[in-house]
Amino acid sequence: MRITIIRHARVDFVFPKSFGPAGQIEASRGYNESPIDPSGIERVETDDAVFISELRRSRETALVMFGDRPMICSELFNEVPLVPFTSVNIRLPALVWDVFGRIAWNFKNGNQPEQKAQTRARADRAIDRIEEVGRDCYVITHAFYIRTLFRQLRKRGYTTASRMGMIQNLERFVFTDNQ
Repeated sequence: MRITIIRHARVDFVFPKSFGPAGQIEASRGYNESPIDPSGIERVETDDAVFISELRRSRETALVMFGDRPMICSELFNEVPLVPFTSVNIRLPALVWDVFGRIAWNFKNGNQPEQKAQTRARADRAIDRIEEVGRDCYVITHAFYIRTLFRQLRKRGYTTASRMGMIQNLERFVFTDNQ
């Protein structure tokens, strides 16, 4: 079985230069609700299964890429949620809010809505769902979540020639099972 994982297209959203905790929540909401920029999306003609997250950017990317066809939409493929790592009203750049929020997730900080172990368990359930379908597939998902999905796929014996670095929009990673 071949699993092709793709990060969604670029989102048409510009983060403010800096903001406080309330602004981080508002910026995240704005990003989640904004449309994608469809330029650069190559059309794929396939009968393979297509899995998408519940988030707009995943669905819109899949619609442009695969057309209006049946897709399997599940929260199992959603991005790892992020909330402000502090309630102190300080203004920081978006990148700082993101990096420190991800560090808090990594170190099991209680203020993040999903902990690292929960994300891994969710990725395992996502792989279970893919294996239940039992055929080649595409997964349109999100950059931070892809890192956990990679790890869990490798733990299950899937292999890839792809190397993990900065995950670009529309970048593809192909995994195969060795069965």
